[in-house]
Amino acid sequence: MRINPGIAAAVALVLVVAAGAAGYLLAPLVQERLGTEQLAMGEVYDGELTSQAPRNFNDGSHYHRIAVDLPRDQLAQFELDAAFPGDLALYSPQEKLVASTMAEGQTGLGNNRSPGRLSYRPRTAGTYLLVVSSGGNGEDGPFNIESRLRDLSSNDTVQPGSTVEGWLDGETSTHTLVIEESGLYTVDMTSPEFDTILELSGQGMSLTDDDGGQNRNSRIQTMLEPGEYELGARSYNHEGSGFYSLSVAQEEMPEDRELQNGGALELGTSVNGLLQGNQVEYTVQVPERALYTFDLSSETFDTVLEVEGNNRLLSNDDYGPGTNSRLEALLEAGEFTVRVSSFSSGGNGMFTLQANGEPLGDDFALHNDGRVAPSDQIKGMLPPSESNGYTLDIDNAGSYTIDLRSTAFDAYLELSGEGVSLADDDGGTGLNSRLRAQLEPGEYRLQIRDAFRSAGGLYDLEIR
Repeated sequence: MRINPGIAAAVALVLVVAAGAAGYLLAPLVQERLGTEQLAMGEVYDGELTSQAPRNFNDGSHYHRIAVDLPRDQLAQFELDAAFPGDLALYSPQEKLVASTMAEGQTGLGNNRSPGRLSYRPRTAGTYLLVVSSGGNGEDGPFNIESRLRDLSSNDTVQPGSTVEGWLDGETSTHTLVIEESGLYTVDMTSPEFDTILELSGQGMSLTDDDGGQNRNSRIQTMLEPGEYELGARSYNHEGSGFYSLSVAQEEMPEDRELQNGGALELGTSVNGLLQGNQVEYTVQVPERALYTFDLSSETFDTVLEVEGNNRLLSNDDYGPGTNSRLEALLEAGEFTVRVSSFSSGGNGMFTLQANGEPLGDDFALHNDGRVAPSDQIKGMLPPSESNGYTLDIDNAGSYTIDLRSTAFDAYLELSGEGVSLADDDGGTGLNSRLRAQLEPGEYRLQIRDAFRSAGGLYDLEIR
């Protein structure tokens, strides 16, 4: 059912900006009720902001007010669909601003907001005032507001295959998770209004996740035994409040994904493991001096990969696709330890680790300095915290592209000489560097280093 606004009585509403906040301070609401239209929860309100609508003298925005009766302790949700960039604000019966979709820092309410969506759980029943405004830009046009109520009174227990909804008031909300069958489970916490933190404890385990889900949402994936566990739902640094949901699903283990948490890692093969807070260690035997590549991937946590042996320690965070890890190194024969961990403390979930070796050809050579020219493609080794330099000879004027690629460090490329001074960090794909320049004949200097002057490793340099 939709409500079409009638002709409201012309009653002035003074909008004032409080010091340090962009919220509205309302004239006594008792005087406003006669000129304010009503929205029944569960219905859709159709309206329009026009040039004749009241104006906020602070930022020039037009606004429209709607009275709405809200019961105690039920979650009220409003979603604005407008032909203009708009904001929603909700005022209590005591004329206090209690929720807003305005940008953080404008209202002083914390960060329980997302564009066009507003949620609030009243602690007292009464008639509240919902205000839609044109967001400070003076635009107008038609709009509609969808409204709904959710009952959150019986959401203390969650089971696999179910979803519960809750409201966060800054502190940690707790739920009981009941597991009846051993297996791999995924617990997701999502919120459109704040950066979520999810905690799972019980049966001798304690796991925490921040952004293991999509965007700022949380995900924990782990093996669980039958019993009761406690789920803690909170916001990052306890700074946010608002609506959230928790869901639990039991995962089927694919037949080709037998778990191996530690032990021997054979070259040319991959293993599947489960990270549960602490790092997982493997050992790999390197039979000869060669190029070796280690790939670590996960759908549930930001991977960190370490390879240690022969008095060398190599580490990588995001040089693989997305937040996955890759290490490429020239290793001597020996035994190496491979460690799997998460970038964030308490990261968890399934992962895949793979190691491959590539024998060195008869013509293999590392070129860490010297002279280079267009059409050259060379491979070099950058010592940690240092830089490599080359002399670039240009015989003909023209447009040139220089690419520096590495899976071991964040490539940084500098070019100088003949009146040219250029630098690039991530102009190529991922963390690689690319310089494009119009160069005259002459002699130039190329400098190669890690962007943070800390890491090192193999790289490819191409000039064309």
